This record gives sequence, structure tokens and C-alpha cells, in this order.
Amino acid sequence: MPPALTTELWQHFSTGAPYSLYPDVKDFFLELRKYKATGPTEVLPWKFDKIVVGIISNSDDRAVSILEGMGLEISPRRVGKPSLTTTQDSSRFDIDFVALSYDVGHEKPDHHIFDAATSLLDETLADEAKGLRASDFEKLYLGDDLENDYFGALAAGWYPVLLDRKGVMDRARGFRFGSVGTTDKQGEEVKVTMARSLLTLDRWVPKVPEKTRMAGRERWWMMRR
Repeated sequence: MPPALTTELWQHFSTGAPYSLYPDVKDFFLELRKYKATGPTEVLPWKFDKIVVGIISNSDDRAVSILEGMGLEISPRRVGKPSLTTTQDSSRFDIDFVALSYDVGHEKPDHHIFDAATSLLDETLADEAKGLRASDFEKLYLGDDLENDYFGALAAGWYPVLLDRKGVMDRARGFRFGSVGTTDKQGEEVKVTMARSLLTLDRWVPKVPEKTRMAGRERWWMMRR
């Protein structure tokens, strides 16, 4: 491939132009902006005192420019990058921090990338909410890949939700949010918390891990309180 074409393609796919957002994404971030400004709404009635939003992605540093090209406000807080300065207004960001495999050196489902995100959360709280730490927060992770996202986050101590917009795992008509049965890569039956849309996350509540024996061995899963 000619070098000039390679450069052109790289630049093109570093913008938001070749991509499109699912319809629920913009609505979700609009509601999050309202939540940060006013607290719970009828559309997003979560009862949490504070919400911090981060990205954990197996991608290179183009991910940030792509999301910005789609109209999202992204904080410069990243692994290995200088922290925010006190002159920056962090409340305007849709995304408060970004943990990329490109920066971390590990990809999901490896726990190191989730650990790096937890450290970024601690940095964010140190700047914005004095006295709070990541350990004070419920760490919810949403992803569309069962092994990398769901089981990776679960093993790292996060509360995972599988995003299944096309209903691939859905066997119940009208299902939008809840637990469904599936099998892991060892062929064992597990229950997975699944959402069909970002806008159904208002139904999520913190869960308590319970030790459950399945198929002759111990496995941790998340059970609703």
C-alpha cells in the first residue's frame, strides 16, 4: 500500500467520520449531564450521590479522537499522562478518564487494565471529591463481549453488565434488563446480568457477591440483593 494512502487511511479512521453511534448513546450521555447538574431525573432515577464515567478499551490512542469526533467531551486523564490542572472544569466532561490497552500494556480480560482504571478513578476523586476513594464506589462495567468484558470485569472485582442490543442472548420477549443463563468457555452454566440498552441501566442496583458451587467447582457470581 502506498505510504500516502496509509497515512490518509490512518487519519480518516482517527476521526468520528467512519463511525456512527447507537441511538441510545447520545441520549444516555445527555441524561448523565443532567444527572451531574441536578441529580436524579424521571428518565435516569439513580440514587447515587456521585457518578464518575470512564472508558476501558482494548484500543490505541485513536479511540479518544474518534469519540471526540462524535461529539463527546473527553477528559485528558489517561494512564501515564499528566493529571488535570485546577484550572480545568472537569464537570463538563462526558468521560472522566480513559484506560486504553495502548497505554496500560495489557488488554481485557487481564485484570491490570481494570486496576489501571481504578487508579484513574482514585485520581479523579482526589481532584473532585476530597476524602473519597475508589473503594467507596460501586464499580459498574458495561461491555458487549462476554469473555473480555463481562468475565474480565468480574474477575477484577467489578460489577459487570453485558450489553446485548441485538438480543443474541435474549430468549424472553420484551426482556430489557436482568439476569439470563449462558455458558462460559469451560462449558459451565452461569448467570449473566444483561442490558439491551444504555437507558435501562437505571434498573441496576449494587449486587452482593455470593459463593456458589456449580458443576463441581466454586465460582463467584453476582446476585441481586
